[in-house]
Amino acid sequence: MQFGAAYIRVSTENQDEYSPEAQRRLILDYAKKHDIVINKEHIFEDIGISGTKADKRAAFQEMIALAKSKEHPIDVILVWKFSRFARNQEESILYKSLLKRSDVSVLSVSEPIIDGPFGNLIERILEWMDEYYSIRLSGEVKRGMMQKAMNGGYNSMVPYGYTKNDGIPVPDPEQAPVVKTIFDLYVNQQESISNIALLLNNSGRRTRNGNRFERRVIHYILENPFYTGKIRWNYAPPARGKKREGEVIIREGVHEPLISQELFDRAQVRVRESYETWHGSARRVPSAAAGHWLSGILKCPHCGSSLAFSRSGRTQYFQCWKYNKGTCPHSSYLNKKKAEQCVIDGLKSLLVSDSIDYERIPAASLDPDTSFLKKQLKEIEKKEERVKRSYIDGIDSLEEYRANKTALKKERQAVEEKLLPRKEPEKAGSPVDILENIRNVIQILEGDYESSKKADAIRSICSRITFDRETSAATFDLYVLE
Repeated sequence: MQFGAAYIRVSTENQDEYSPEAQRRLILDYAKKHDIVINKEHIFEDIGISGTKADKRAAFQEMIALAKSKEHPIDVILVWKFSRFARNQEESILYKSLLKRSDVSVLSVSEPIIDGPFGNLIERILEWMDEYYSIRLSGEVKRGMMQKAMNGGYNSMVPYGYTKNDGIPVPDPEQAPVVKTIFDLYVNQQESISNIALLLNNSGRRTRNGNRFERRVIHYILENPFYTGKIRWNYAPPARGKKREGEVIIREGVHEPLISQELFDRAQVRVRESYETWHGSARRVPSAAAGHWLSGILKCPHCGSSLAFSRSGRTQYFQCWKYNKGTCPHSSYLNKKKAEQCVIDGLKSLLVSDSIDYERIPAASLDPDTSFLKKQLKEIEKKEERVKRSYIDGIDSLEEYRANKTALKKERQAVEEKLLPRKEPEKAGSPVDILENIRNVIQILEGDYESSKKADAIRSICSRITFDRETSAATFDLYVLE
């Protein structure tokens, strides 16, 4: 008697003969006839998922991890066809070899393979045929969608402003007026994209998913020719890589346009001019030089969000990141040099004052900006997943996996310790101590030190700095680390 697992997969294509119920019935019948016990919790299903990439199949990965575990709960994996296990020959060979190390075999209940070299050859031929079928099917589907788009057909869901009626897009009575308003505000009233998002949000308008409007949403609407009565297919935003000429298809549709072609063309001119003016030179700035020692500690006085450090040509400045997205109604623009000087002058004013008033606040009650540390934790999680995948895929040995896992565990503990609330000091610092700490920080900020050292220095005495653009005043939330 053997213990087994059943793996059932149905692709996104319509395959009535390969339904999950049919695959389950055939696999369980085969198992019963061959004395293979399959427990209910060892039946794994990936429904509506392609077999070309194993890392996209959650149930498949769970099954592989179970098969490789020390408990060795299963001896064999049963599938209806080898194509259900994988349609990529390289991955099929890799995972079968990986399972073989744990004495776990893969059997197809409809494609019996004899033992020996000849049986292995037949199995490789079947794997090659499955992969060839997948590639051919993908090409046919893409060609079919392309032909449909060229004939004015609709391949995907309709954009904001429309709904479908018998497969034909029709204007949505609530969303269509919003689209017209966006184009009118942008072209005729010369409002910025951020201001348009703010105006819509303040009026209670929301996206189709119920979210607040952001810059990217407005930008996508302004660039979509669908609103002029056309169909665009195979388009991808510039951030995902520019499509080659001829890959993006634009054809006349049969749906009702919401705006005129003339208004749309005027919008494209302004979008292009704005992009070249504000982003053309900034895109050439290396990402490594994008940080600043005040990043994350400067706050917007209106929404409390961090002021993001940005570049536009030679201009370097801070701005509320929510304002940039169109969700904060107030601009907190602050030139980089002015920001640095404002902080240093503010600290110096404390040194020359006759007296200093301070209030002792328990460190545990502070709410420092932990976004950077949380980002580090997410990066560590990604590393842990990659290390795990390397071991599962047979790239790393068990010893290498353990060493990498231990190193990442130490890295995680170091970051998590920084996230823990600081213990409240037993004694409060005196005004003299506070001034001495400020004096040391000023010396570092004015000196020729690296940005990271300046960042540590300002954070050693200050939890946040709020700058009010209207009054040109900065508020410092200071504390003493003892």
